[in-house]
Amino acid sequence: MTESAAKRTRVAIVGAGVSGLTCAWVLKNGRRWPSAAPQNDLDVELFESADRLGGHTWTVRHEDRNTKDAVDLDMGFQVFNLTNYGNLVELFEALGVDSQPSTMSFSYSKTDGVGGSQSRAVEWSSNNGVFGIFNNALRDALDGDKWKLTRDLVRFERDAEGILEDESLEGATLEDWLGSKGYSSAFAENYMYPMCSAIWSSPKDQVKQFPIQWLARFVCNHHLHKVTSMQRPLWRVVRGGSRTYVDAIESNLRDGSGRSGPTKIRLGCEVRSVEYMSARGTYRLSYRDVGKSEVTKEFDVLILGTHADTALNMLFYDEKGNPNDAMAHLNPFKSVLESIPYCENRVVLHTDRNWMPAEEKSWASWNVLERAGGQGGKAPPPVCMSYWANLLSSLPKGCDDYFVTLNPWQGPAAKDVILEGSLAHPQFSAEAERAQKKLQSVNGSHGLYLCGAWCGYGFHEDGVRSAIDVCDRLGILTPWHYKERQELIDTPQRWSGPTEQFRLLSPRATYRQATFTYLFDQYMKRCIKKGFLRIILPSGHELEYGDPNTTMHIDTHVLKQEGDSANSTGGARECVCRQSLKAESTLRVFDLGLFEDIVLNSDIGLGESFFRRKFVVDDLFVLLTILSKNLAEINSSTNKWVMGLLSFFGNKWNYLKWLLRSNTVTMSRKNIEEHYDAGNEMYRLFLDENMVYSSGIYTQDDGISDSSILTRDTLEAVQMRKLRKVVEMCEVQKNHSVLEIGCGWGAMAILLATEYACNVTGITLSTEQLEVCNQRAKDAGVSHLCTFLLCDYRNIEQVGAFDRVISIEMIEAVGHEYFGTYFATISRWLKPGGKAAIQAISYPDDRYDSQLYTSDFIKQHIFPGGHLPCKRVMLECAGLHGLHLEDCIDIGKSYAITLMKWRENWVREHASVRKLGYSQEFWLK
Repeated sequence: MTESAAKRTRVAIVGAGVSGLTCAWVLKNGRRWPSAAPQNDLDVELFESADRLGGHTWTVRHEDRNTKDAVDLDMGFQVFNLTNYGNLVELFEALGVDSQPSTMSFSYSKTDGVGGSQSRAVEWSSNNGVFGIFNNALRDALDGDKWKLTRDLVRFERDAEGILEDESLEGATLEDWLGSKGYSSAFAENYMYPMCSAIWSSPKDQVKQFPIQWLARFVCNHHLHKVTSMQRPLWRVVRGGSRTYVDAIESNLRDGSGRSGPTKIRLGCEVRSVEYMSARGTYRLSYRDVGKSEVTKEFDVLILGTHADTALNMLFYDEKGNPNDAMAHLNPFKSVLESIPYCENRVVLHTDRNWMPAEEKSWASWNVLERAGGQGGKAPPPVCMSYWANLLSSLPKGCDDYFVTLNPWQGPAAKDVILEGSLAHPQFSAEAERAQKKLQSVNGSHGLYLCGAWCGYGFHEDGVRSAIDVCDRLGILTPWHYKERQELIDTPQRWSGPTEQFRLLSPRATYRQATFTYLFDQYMKRCIKKGFLRIILPSGHELEYGDPNTTMHIDTHVLKQEGDSANSTGGARECVCRQSLKAESTLRVFDLGLFEDIVLNSDIGLGESFFRRKFVVDDLFVLLTILSKNLAEINSSTNKWVMGLLSFFGNKWNYLKWLLRSNTVTMSRKNIEEHYDAGNEMYRLFLDENMVYSSGIYTQDDGISDSSILTRDTLEAVQMRKLRKVVEMCEVQKNHSVLEIGCGWGAMAILLATEYACNVTGITLSTEQLEVCNQRAKDAGVSHLCTFLLCDYRNIEQVGAFDRVISIEMIEAVGHEYFGTYFATISRWLKPGGKAAIQAISYPDDRYDSQLYTSDFIKQHIFPGGHLPCKRVMLECAGLHGLHLEDCIDIGKSYAITLMKWRENWVREHASVRKLGYSQEFWLK
């Protein structure tokens, strides 16, 4: 065995439901915490007895008989929300899986049969809130039980949260609590028990024994006790069916890239027994492969992502059902698994409308059906309910009606059945709750790990969370937990633990938040005409602007690696490639304060909300491009009135703050120090080796056969090309005296001194830049030719002292009111016949006047006191002082690529930036 092979840990994951898949994905894509001790790489194998991955994620593709189009129908997992499914949402985002709003509603129908032809005992729905209880207005208004149900529904909203704080209720059951509080049988039998039966796919007798505090915690966390839908999260479904995320995980696992390489996926392989090899501390799995051959294999780590009863039989009983005494040392696990039984539920996908409430206006997403008078001596099914797939999955209009019914006591009609199967669900009790707590103390001992939805409340988020906990015990963090800990490296007390809700989002909105959201919404509806912008609110609701079917595309650039060090001559090379992106962007909002920030502070508010993590966006470049394409509408006074005086005074306040940073001699020093004295080590992390902090000049390589490749230029090469181009345009000659206004870290000065023997005077207002300039000149052996001064350009007294003047991206720090002084000073410094070269970031002439009386994010947060000139104003000011234009080139496209490379370096060096002591907000700016 080679040394590298000896250092790999063999991991077996049994069960490819949501927990097993998440485990495999995190182990492949997760990150080790930087301070953790070195660990072995992993060889992971995933075993699944079925012929498909996903477990309860079971999507069926069916051709609709009406539209003749294929529809995706979910048999198992269907819905989630942004409030309670934080880890699942992060997993979906990491996978690139999209979702859409769903309609979550509930109905209960108790009849002497099924179908509209049967007489009805009780029927109600939540379609119209409390009013849905009285669907048959006249008859229901006279029904005393309906009024009792309504009264207790409102009462339960008040009582639910108090249950969690009542220590006397520890160990009490739902049935006990309802009785002790005097809740009516109408509420218990026609609402609470059916609701819980639907949520957990459990029979009524089992539901009655639910621990009341355990239940109340779930109900309150999901806001299910709230009477009005405005206080509850909006539920969502995966676009294209839940199978979409399973396919994405499978594709990722089979991909050979990454630290661990591909994950071996063994479908149709039933693990029949597990044996602990005490001498080596390993587990020997016996399983049947696809060819039904018996195979045994050893692993260092065993993760069971199966149902609790399946894990129990696998570990502690042989194939004949006899106890496996060799596993006695794992008895703590046995007691946990024995405490969580499962109930098998028959599942039928069909189009038989008889398995819905009698009144069609009572049809809801979830519909519990019950027969009055029992089953004629037969044992009742665990729970009978129908999911209305059209409503839950937002199926296209015109489709047939599709239903997924659990445990129908007869039928449905054979001609209407599309598929039939079974799904098992955990049955919870006080004993099960104690077992879950016990698992936390034993999980991972002897190299055995258990995970599954049964570790929580039985839902997808619980399965994902339990898998994350297992990976955390193995020293692997999810990408989102790792990112959070990097962002909050100075405040570890704010880290989310793997067993906690990752990101708490409340669906509630205050009146203030609702007001600003409304103002923003009305404004954006008027402004976004090009492209498509989608905003997902914390509640799960969505705001949409523009054309969702837009064909508009955005041309941009992306960095790619060409070749690799092993197979390409010269190793891997970074190249800049063309890329076309669809003009659509999605924002996910975490804090509704975002809309107040935008209404009051425009783009400043948007930028501040971004670095304060009030929202995330799928592609920041696309978002900003969409906004820029609609700039005329955004700046239109006929649209801005929608946001009223609040926006007007907010913008004027920001303008006043910018005016107070006007570039006087004193304030210029303060403005420059704030930006350029932020730390030389920080700037070294993203600039080129010469630390040139301005746009380079890119050229397309000759002979590139791949038309998508724009250039292979490195950052160092393009910056040196730019410096030489400035020297060329300025016609610098040997032994010239040159003044550089804004010398940066000395790259231009050292080039002029070393290659042209020029006497260079460089001025800066940054003490940190001055220190580096002097040191670099000394290291280059040209300190006798270079003089660096800490002074304002207005304070140099020499007249006619320089052959050439160079100013690279310094004029942006001058200010409109000082442009005349700037050009007058250049004219005064130059000898007769002298020349100056100025590189500037400029505004278009036709938009220049609009920025004179406004502030923006760049002026307030990046370059305090900054102000971009335009070509027209520069020529006017220069002409007034005896200067005229000889040549001008546009390098704007090169600047876009320069910024992209800086950003790539900045993102790559995130950890290094944080280690230097800079905040996460600073990094995001």
